[in-house]
Amino acid sequence: MLFAKMSRLCLRQVYVFVLQLCGAVLAAFLCCNLAGAQPAMAVVDHPGIYYSNAINSSSWRYSGTEFECRLAHRVPFFGDVVFRKRAGESSAFFMDAREARFAAGEVHIVAQPPAWGKGAKISMAEVKLKRGKRPLWLGTKETEQMLAQLLGGREIFIAQKAWFTVKHSEPARLEISNIGFRAVYRQYLNCLSSLLPANFDQLRRSALYFQTAVSEPLTAKAITTLENIILLVSKDKSIQKFFVDGHASSTGTRSDNLLLSKDRAELVSNYLKSNGVPAEQIITRWHGERYPVASNNTAKGRAKNRRVTVRLEKVDKAMDQKEQKMQSLKHEGGAGE
Repeated sequence: MLFAKMSRLCLRQVYVFVLQLCGAVLAAFLCCNLAGAQPAMAVVDHPGIYYSNAINSSSWRYSGTEFECRLAHRVPFFGDVVFRKRAGESSAFFMDAREARFAAGEVHIVAQPPAWGKGAKISMAEVKLKRGKRPLWLGTKETEQMLAQLLGGREIFIAQKAWFTVKHSEPARLEISNIGFRAVYRQYLNCLSSLLPANFDQLRRSALYFQTAVSEPLTAKAITTLENIILLVSKDKSIQKFFVDGHASSTGTRSDNLLLSKDRAELVSNYLKSNGVPAEQIITRWHGERYPVASNNTAKGRAKNRRVTVRLEKVDKAMDQKEQKMQSLKHEGGAGE
């Protein structure tokens, strides 16, 4: 009888011990998962600083217009990494850090499957990194490779020594997560198809060339440039001034060249007007052979001088409104007198 009571007591103690042990294991598991749910600067499989998103906090943002398409990924404690394509330009990737986090030097870019995936690491590139808030800028080749790897389900890692680490220390790493990427990438691709053929920086100073030293129609290349300008202006209403300047080479007399430059300038101005550019926004001038950009002693130089330049200017909306208000006040004052 006594032996049976002691046996039951021992079993009860063992049972309590097992429950406590299970509770401790469960608590540890929950703590780990809760900690993993918070975006953090963590330590991974080796020592070093690791900028990353937790699984449930990956943040991709898309924005797009006719002028630019952009994908931005927020990395906690670091800043943003951005994929961008501007109208008329190639795609690019850059890091936009809140503070300088990496030292200048070589950076390693690696693509690898997530922890739950299969596959080998892919060494993508070794490129130069500079110290600062925008330490890395990559061209089209690397940018498109990174986008393809993210679309394929891999994560991107960028490794370099942190600026505050000592010599021979482990490198800091930044992870670009693929979670949530596909949805915004579809929007990004749709945006690419609607980009304008050229942007303001590319068209703000355009030169249209003529093949001979006599009056002639616009070349196909000149028409393409003008069509790009007209399309840009239809989308960007802040462009409100057009300076059209005609020029000629020194072939022929000065008076003939002055008339020739006038014909060329008016040809371009009329093309702009006939395609919707208001006449009051166009300033047309001609200069003959007065302002050469190359020597007239060679055929190549004369070809560069047979030109019309088109310069675009944007109007500051705030300044324009202020000027309109001042003009209105002047008129009101005059009416009162």
